[in-house]
Amino acid sequence: MKFKTLALLIILLISSLTYSQFEDDPGFGSGDGDPATEPVQTPIDHIIIPLLITGILTSIYFIKKKEKQLH
Repeated sequence: MKFKTLALLIILLISSLTYSQFEDDPGFGSGDGDPATEPVQTPIDHIIIPLLITGILTSIYFIKKKEKQLH
C-alpha cells in the first residue's frame, strides 16, 4: 500500500473514531441541564490526542512529499 493511501486511511480512521465517541449530550454535563450552574467544557477537550496524532501524520506526509520533490 502506498504511503499516501495509508496516511489517508489512518486520518479517516482517527476522524471517525473521534466523532463516534461523542454522546448525545447537549454540552451541559450530567447535571440538571442548566447552563448557569454546569461547568463549561470546550469541545476540543475530548479530541486533543487524536488531533495531535493527525497533525504528526500530516506533517510527516508533507515533509516526505517535499523531500521527494527536492531530489
